[in-house]
Amino acid sequence: MKFTRQLYERQRRGGFIKRGAELWRFLLAIIRNTPIAVDTDHPASAVPMFRSADYTGIMIVVSRNSDPDLFYANQALDNIIQIWPGLEPYQYESEIDWEVGGKSNTWYLYFQSLRVIGCLANAAEVSGDVRYLEKAANIIESWYDFHHNNKKPPPYAWNDHAVANRVRHVMHFLRAYKSLQDVHLPDSFFQKVHAMLRQLGSWLVDEKNYHRNNHGMMASMALTQLAFIFPELDRDGLWKETGISRIRERIEADLSAENVHLEHSAAYHLLFLNLVLRIEGYLDIKGVALFEPGDNTIEEMKQYLAYMVKPDRQLPMIGDTSCDTLTRHFNHPWVMYSLSEGKEGVKPPNNSMVYPDAGVAILRDEWKTESDFTKTTCLMFQSSFTYHTGHKHADDLGFILYSRGEDIFIGPGVYAYDSSKYRQYVRSAQAHNTLTVDGRSYALSSDNVGKAGITAYRLDQAFDFVQGSHTLYEGVTLKRGIVFIRPNTILIIDEAVSGTEHSIQQIWNLSPAAHDLKFDGDGAAFLVGENGVHVELQQLRPATGVNHYYGQEEPVRGFIAPQQRELVPVHQIEFESYGSGIVFVTQITVAGPGEDIPTIDVDLNNPYRDIVVRHSDDTTLTINLEAALQP
Repeated sequence: MKFTRQLYERQRRGGFIKRGAELWRFLLAIIRNTPIAVDTDHPASAVPMFRSADYTGIMIVVSRNSDPDLFYANQALDNIIQIWPGLEPYQYESEIDWEVGGKSNTWYLYFQSLRVIGCLANAAEVSGDVRYLEKAANIIESWYDFHHNNKKPPPYAWNDHAVANRVRHVMHFLRAYKSLQDVHLPDSFFQKVHAMLRQLGSWLVDEKNYHRNNHGMMASMALTQLAFIFPELDRDGLWKETGISRIRERIEADLSAENVHLEHSAAYHLLFLNLVLRIEGYLDIKGVALFEPGDNTIEEMKQYLAYMVKPDRQLPMIGDTSCDTLTRHFNHPWVMYSLSEGKEGVKPPNNSMVYPDAGVAILRDEWKTESDFTKTTCLMFQSSFTYHTGHKHADDLGFILYSRGEDIFIGPGVYAYDSSKYRQYVRSAQAHNTLTVDGRSYALSSDNVGKAGITAYRLDQAFDFVQGSHTLYEGVTLKRGIVFIRPNTILIIDEAVSGTEHSIQQIWNLSPAAHDLKFDGDGAAFLVGENGVHVELQQLRPATGVNHYYGQEEPVRGFIAPQQRELVPVHQIEFESYGSGIVFVTQITVAGPGEDIPTIDVDLNNPYRDIVVRHSDDTTLTINLEAALQP
């Protein structure tokens, strides 16, 4: 009787008997030597369903013919699971330990998402070799058996991002299985895949597992795809409607009025654009329109990308963004122009753009062409705090500057999605070209939503102006005005107002290519790159102190992370003043050998009135911004 009960439990857990089935019916089937009744929700054979499914246009994760991913597939055949570029691989002898410890959050995410399945499926489709699918099936079954028989899940097994990608990797496997007619896998395996996909869909549709960020978008895409391909898995008929509704909700909530992504990261704007394009394409195949006729969402997301990408085609390291090159032009003429040094496409109509709702300003001297294209001077400023804090940094009022083929002032990158001191540093205000109060950063929490923004701007032929402010430090209002004087002179006006006295720091993170740094009483000068681009940083209103950091470990200062888990020391300059009404007035000039370095005269008591720029040829430019500051 004990053996029979154990057999019954195994059959029930495997999904072959409904949870409510009576034990007596199971025993009667054994006594009569008849087949055990199969749950009608689990077909006697899942193979026909998977073989006949329509996988046209499915949204896979692993790219076809990707050399690294083909290498990862070959490694998997030797029991080596490559997790992600730059992360430690996992090697096993016969059984995979799905509870392996001591790894980072990113490691667990891609391990539990079964990314290796996508690599193996891709290799099978490219090569036609069934060994890749047989190995993939072995890993899927191992994952299923472990999680089916263990009630306490390991880290990231049921994370929304991991679940969404796991669905897409398994779908990729099934598409490859359908295309390779010579592969033969046992029906017992496909019964488990059937149960696994139903469980994943049920988890994704559950409101408590839906998060209102880019992960929620990924999860909704996976749910929608699952609903279209295998509607029979959806017991309540809610998956498709819920998935599409949530996708539309994410597009509405996660983009600004100008259709700039609100996770405050250049990389995540690009990610979100790719997600929207993929789901729009898939729904189009299914005869479903994602947008109303005439909607400009995708068009404006692409336009922003054309302005956002630096002249060297790299993404600006704003928020969680690594030093990556943009290679895809999305068939948009403006993006083509940005990526081809002006040789292709159409020049964007404006030199500079301000996106007030997104809290972003992109200021450029002009759109140069061909060999001069990368000599453009381009500045990106941000001041915005929405509820999307997952990939935001404490960089409000901060900016990056690129000029003459070189990064001048740079962002810190990502480092890693972990809790290390380096991750904490790159997200802190100290790692950005901005202001801090009493040497502290501020909380990236929902309590600060709405406390930062762009307050004024003016775009003119000879200059551009933008001002932002925030109250992210209790009892202190910080303001920064940027006057970008074409072609390559910048005036920064920083104000800190409080009812009590504080120390205010103005921080500058120099490019890794900066060298020959020299300080004088009121500022600093340095060269950048092999061609020696000359940069002057002058305080027109002297600060009371200056500090210099370079690769300091305790506390961490003067580092950037161009790629994940890569640390590069950089020069960091920190000017400091103390009081209840602090004002910094700072001139930045970038010039090549022998080029004009203008002087700027400013009324230090009212720096926005009558800014006079004097060039070496005796020409002058007078700027009055008082009208621009009026509400």
